[in-house]
Amino acid sequence: MASNLVVARSVRRGSEAGLFRLIRAGIPGTDMPPQSDLSEERLWQLVSYLRSLAHPAEQPPVPGDVAAGQAIFQRVGCAGCHIVNGAGGFLGPPLDSIGVRHNSDKIREDLLDPSAELAEGFGTVVVETAGGETLEGVLKNEDSFTLLVLTADGDVMTFKRKQLRSVHTPQRSQMPADYGQRLGPAEVQDLLAFLDRQRDPFVPVRRGFGNY
Repeated sequence: MASNLVVARSVRRGSEAGLFRLIRAGIPGTDMPPQSDLSEERLWQLVSYLRSLAHPAEQPPVPGDVAAGQAIFQRVGCAGCHIVNGAGGFLGPPLDSIGVRHNSDKIREDLLDPSAELAEGFGTVVVETAGGETLEGVLKNEDSFTLLVLTADGDVMTFKRKQLRSVHTPQRSQMPADYGQRLGPAEVQDLLAFLDRQRDPFVPVRRGFGNY
């Protein structure tokens, strides 16, 4: 499987010249071939594109009314599930650095179609207890014997697998999927402008083969 170039160290932290040379020469011993058929201009365009994905904060600010977007963020309940400026809920991913981690197109997609790509560590789980009660939340941890679930009410619950009738992990987000209907185009744009300004400079880089 190919590496995630957006989080690769060579893309996120390396120099543009180094990335240019890496793309042109390829990586010996891997499935990444040299790009000798591309012109120098095309290679630089590719470098710019990859850097824009890895460093969306370097792009111009998203247009919109930031103050209005912040008010919308509070009004529709986003703050109940996401942390911004050190305050908020834990059911969804923290958004303090969302403007650094994702460009506006990705933020819009996550807002309007949250189940299209689930954030790591925030998958939905539905469990049925031995007593017939059904509970839903976010699966925070699991092993061969137990599951740790964060419910929508903010409760952290531990379940023993042998005491559960069933465990189901549907591929959908806990985030409401109807913001496209609840918010008008201008409101969506203002909310995007507010989220784009969340540019905490600390960005964790995943370690692994992709950090070549």
